[in-house]
Amino acid sequence: MKRILIVDDREDNLYFLEIILTKSGYFVVSARNGVEALEMLKKETFSMIISDILMPQMDGFKLCMICKNDLNFKKIPFIFFTASYVDKMDEEFALRLGAEKFLRMPMEPDTLLKNVKDILTGSVDNGEIGISKQTVEDNPDIYMLYSERLIKKLEISVIELEREINSRKLAEEALRQQLQLNKTITDNAASCLFMMDKEGRPTFMNQVAETVTGYTLDEVRDMPLHYAIHHHHPDGRPYPMCDCPIGNVHGKLVEMNNYEDIFIRKDGTFFPAICFIAPLEGKCIGSVLEFRDVTEQKKAEEKMYESELQYRSIFEQAAVGIIHVALNGKFIRANERFCQITGYTESEILELTFYDITHPNDINKQEQLRNELLDGNASSYKIEKRYVRKDGVTIWASLTVALVRNPEGNPGYFASVVEDITSRKKMEGALIQSEKFKSLGIVASGISHEINNILAIIMGRTQILDIGFEDYSELKDGLRSIIKASEDGAQIVNKILTFAKTDAKSTDCVFIDMRLLIERAIDFTKPRWKNMAQSKGINYDIDTAGAEEISEVFCNPTELTEVFINIINNAMNAMPDGGCIKFSLKSDESTVFVSISDTGTGISEEVKKKIFDPFFTTRLPQGTGLGMSLVYSIIKRHNGEIEVESEIGKGATFHISIPIYKEMVQNVVSPDKPSRDKITRKLRILVVDDEKDICKILERFLATDGHIVKTVDNGAEAIDLAGKEQFDLVLSDLVMPGKTGYDVVTALNKLEKRPKIGILTGWNRDLISLEKKNLKVDFIVKKPLRLSEITEHINDLFAIND
Repeated sequence: MKRILIVDDREDNLYFLEIILTKSGYFVVSARNGVEALEMLKKETFSMIISDILMPQMDGFKLCMICKNDLNFKKIPFIFFTASYVDKMDEEFALRLGAEKFLRMPMEPDTLLKNVKDILTGSVDNGEIGISKQTVEDNPDIYMLYSERLIKKLEISVIELEREINSRKLAEEALRQQLQLNKTITDNAASCLFMMDKEGRPTFMNQVAETVTGYTLDEVRDMPLHYAIHHHHPDGRPYPMCDCPIGNVHGKLVEMNNYEDIFIRKDGTFFPAICFIAPLEGKCIGSVLEFRDVTEQKKAEEKMYESELQYRSIFEQAAVGIIHVALNGKFIRANERFCQITGYTESEILELTFYDITHPNDINKQEQLRNELLDGNASSYKIEKRYVRKDGVTIWASLTVALVRNPEGNPGYFASVVEDITSRKKMEGALIQSEKFKSLGIVASGISHEINNILAIIMGRTQILDIGFEDYSELKDGLRSIIKASEDGAQIVNKILTFAKTDAKSTDCVFIDMRLLIERAIDFTKPRWKNMAQSKGINYDIDTAGAEEISEVFCNPTELTEVFINIINNAMNAMPDGGCIKFSLKSDESTVFVSISDTGTGISEEVKKKIFDPFFTTRLPQGTGLGMSLVYSIIKRHNGEIEVESEIGKGATFHISIPIYKEMVQNVVSPDKPSRDKITRKLRILVVDDEKDICKILERFLATDGHIVKTVDNGAEAIDLAGKEQFDLVLSDLVMPGKTGYDVVTALNKLEKRPKIGILTGWNRDLISLEKKNLKVDFIVKKPLRLSEITEHINDLFAIND
């Protein structure tokens, strides 16, 4: 076995060469410098020397010179294997000294072994660079060259050493800063930090650990940490170290994250902690323990849990509905009361959105309010809306809605409190209708004397005609009086019906002189402020001198008349012993201003704040508290404003402003109808009315114009007759026993040759029914009948233009 001497002052280089050469079958001996190598050469025989150059005590160049100058060693092949002498001049110098090979680190093991094998077998040409080998004796200048190379290498080594020293200084400074940083971190850390040896004894603890546990490092360093802070349970039971995660981490070499435990302070008190335990560097040389005292956190969690239980209890047992709704409208949670209100189970509700159960007519309004919350324009809103229950029934609910935001301030979900107000809405409707009827009673009492006057005219004229008349002109005068009185009565009845309507529509709005509405309200309340008051010796003065002539206003006349009636009644309530009510009426280009003042007892500040609130009244039990709230709602529907100005003892003034809407005038002015001639041809006309006297009147009137007229007093006979004979015109009542006018119109519309159809009715509601039933008619005449109006409609339908 070939024996090789390797010479190097670095342990890692020796280890590398020893492994490579030993595995290839060589016997290897190591030396750490030239002096050790010469001692070994004197004791043992070697087949090869592999040496570094720069080494303490004796460098490789010196060793090579000695070996090649010694007869006992000069034949031993010498290889330089270096990482520091890498210049070409170093290689030339090494070969002049007699070295067989100059190899540079790093080098692949296979390449190194090949060079070794080639030299040992004599198959290598060691004169690669063309320089003949000479001993030191042959060339004395070699000492000078050696000195130059050695000095050069020493200079390089000094420079490298200086660099290394500087590098080490920088590393030491960085290490010092890192240690200082680590100390700063550990000293200021919010967690308790311990480092322990493999026996579990603390070798380090930070300031927080000392504060939390009450121990110093000197007090615990001589015993496992377990015996200081973990030796028994809160109930007094001992805690064996074999069960302790802190002690077992060394043997298991497993980290434990977010481990919850209870530790003991020096004073014997316990505290909860969340821990991190891990072995150091994954080896059984020690461990690190980090934990946080979570006493306050546990208390906060307990309070939060109690708060959650309390909220859950309130949420589930509340007498009102509570819901949480996502931004997309989907229900997130709903309590039992809301489920009862809507008729759905909780699981069914959570599959729906609020759009699914909201009445279609209320969705847009609520969506607008939701957007105001999302835009930050409001913090909450209140709304009365309708839900459609699971059984299809519509119910009313009052909602208070707030937007819940997350900790970053972004919208999270909507929280709503829902109260079922269906019963209240029904009661409000009944009370409003009651208020309407109360106002209607005032109107009725105001016009009763008008009706009596009309009846007196009719009855008086009829009795005179019954006695007899002297000439034809007296008869005509009497008949004209009767007709005029009947028309006046019809207008009065129409006023009552119009005033009693509860469903005001925009289509009921017309342009009208506001003074006319004020006069109508004064006239309707006349029995109270004049007849009834004077019978008790009380005098009221109604002053309208301040009502100027202004532009007409686009409004609902019935509703505004009701406003003035309510204010007049309130004024008289405030003046039980009499007084003055004064009206002022002015306008500018866009708005009408009405002021109504009284000389009554005045209104307190507290009452003024609530005067327009529903159900607020100072006149219990007589008042419902809806009169002024209706006034407020009517003015708001007209996009107007109403305010009250008053002081105790100085009366009150209501100020009302309403837009004129002049720009709409052109849309409501009807063009004059083109004139039409009276028809010249005879028409076949069928009259249908269950009142036989009306049939006779129409038959005689139409026959005088030359028409062929047939009359029937029931719908069934009319339908039968219209199917057998052809008529140009059918005049039919609507409300009849058996087959009604609706049935007659339906049958006529189905005829192949449909006649013209005129409706004769005394009920406004019938007109609405015709629209809903989509029944086609050509004209409608209201009862009591004006025969001339019927003639005008016939001319419009059948007359021939010039």
